[in-house]
Amino acid sequence: MPRPLPDPISEVLTEERNDYTETTLRVYRAAWRDVLGWLSSARPGVLEQFPDSLPPGEVVSEYLRDRSDMAWSTLASRRQALRLVYDELAARDPFGHPEAKRVWDNILEKKREQPSEPTKHRLAQREQGLASIIEEGPKFLRAHLQKISGKQKRDLRYLAKQILSPERLTSKQRELIPEATYDLQVLRNRALLLLVGTADLTRSEVTGIDLEDVYPPEEEGGSEEEGGPEAEGLEEEGPTRIIVYDRLGTPSCALVLETASDLRYCPHRALAAWILAADLTAGPLFRSLTPQGEITEKRLRPQTINHIIKRHAREAGLDPDQWSMTRLREEK
Repeated sequence: MPRPLPDPISEVLTEERNDYTETTLRVYRAAWRDVLGWLSSARPGVLEQFPDSLPPGEVVSEYLRDRSDMAWSTLASRRQALRLVYDELAARDPFGHPEAKRVWDNILEKKREQPSEPTKHRLAQREQGLASIIEEGPKFLRAHLQKISGKQKRDLRYLAKQILSPERLTSKQRELIPEATYDLQVLRNRALLLLVGTADLTRSEVTGIDLEDVYPPEEEGGSEEEGGPEAEGLEEEGPTRIIVYDRLGTPSCALVLETASDLRYCPHRALAAWILAADLTAGPLFRSLTPQGEITEKRLRPQTINHIIKRHAREAGLDPDQWSMTRLREEK
């Protein structure tokens, strides 16, 4: 039987507490057992203060140095396991410590110099190049969504509409939005953060969106809007619409995403890039990833949105304690 973890850690590493699969949580528990085993021999004084006080950044730096010969995927998983617990227990991120940063950067540099081994593709192999997907995703989204079976055609003319525009974003909100990179987690988080920042939705409404709720223009069921004056001058791909449902399963509003000139802050292009790069064809729009960056079928949990927002606030040099979905949504 594996050695039991202290209650604060074991409580965090459960499916009830976050959106990770049981397989991933098992890996994270093993990572923490390794950390505690290392502490018992290398820094017993620190272990005596546990769990009232988590190991500080300089101690985590020592652990990383001692484990630097591990495979990169294993180290990345250990890092994520540590950060998850520290974040959930409202402790200071040990990887923000200068020495931990330096050690991690050194490890990363050495791993890059090593011969690469075959790995799973994190991004779906598509006819269009990844740069095209990120920059011009809305052009390809219509054909992609047509592959979805069972989608009902709906007349969206009488639904309340929210126009998602980057103009709604404040300078502080913009700091949270990461640059688009060829990484599924980044692409997912960009789409999520821009949706939260430009729409007035609850956490449950955001995570409740399915791909079947995403409609390109020609699937609207004859909306008169397309021929109205507001449609003049639209890009060829036109706006994409997302139907949002209330708790009773009744359509409550339609989000209207039009292509904006600024790539980094364009909700439309961010959403299209995520759908296309992940090759989503059905089910939850926002879903969890494994530590190796593979997509799962599991819907992102509402409380995970705050976890993602705080992570990006920290990476942007902002105080993560000051940021949540409420702050991101209301910072207008």
